Amino acid sequence: MAQLMVLGTFHMESQQDLHSLANPDRTFEMRQELDEAVAALAVYQPTKVFVEWERSNQIGLETYIDQLVKGERQSTNEIAQLAYPLAKLSGAPLLAIDWMEAGQGLYGFGQVHEVIQENSTLVNLLALYEPQPADLDKGITWNLRHFNSPEFVKDTQAYYTNLIQVAGDDDYGIGWLIWWYQRNMKIVQNTLSQLEADDRAILLIGSSHKGILENFFADSQQVELVDALTYLT
Repeated sequence: MAQLMVLGTFHMESQQDLHSLANPDRTFEMRQELDEAVAALAVYQPTKVFVEWERSNQIGLETYIDQLVKGERQSTNEIAQLAYPLAKLSGAPLLAIDWMEAGQGLYGFGQVHEVIQENSTLVNLLALYEPQPADLDKGITWNLRHFNSPEFVKDTQAYYTNLIQVAGDDDYGIGWLIWWYQRNMKIVQNTLSQLEADDRAILLIGSSHKGILENFFADSQQVELVDALTYLT
């Protein structure tokens, strides 16, 4: 049976996400810490490295990496800072598994956020579980351990699950969660379809996905999940 490590990370490149950095360029100054994290993960000896890039654009991922190698672009993205160095060190292919199509969702997250802000009870409830941004003052490995800790995963799952309660004049939370679950199911599908029985794979992805993906993978009984914390010492 294939082994799979789901490595939750924060987004090192600025984007509209719960786990983006306020000052992403700072990661350029942390190359030694990033290299240490890559070396620690390489002990796992991954045979495939899956990344948060749309599977329908694998060619785009390869072009992106080629530009990095040739020095034609710089990027703070975690694919450039962690995934590609890990794949290179391990001699493993870098493979896209994400899905970002419109799908069956009924509402966007922006609409959900607007409804939340109109209801102080929901604001206070979700504030109990809302993931906090990365703190680079504590270092790369500390942050990776934090975003893969059982406590963080539990709270993140609670945050997304409680979006069910965001209703307003319609089921806005459920309407968005339809898309969120579809996206994560597609990620599972895209991952399993590229795995072989003897693989030791790692899936590097935004930490909001870690809990739901590990649940899907565990329920599938198609992979043996590997704890990232075992290697992030």
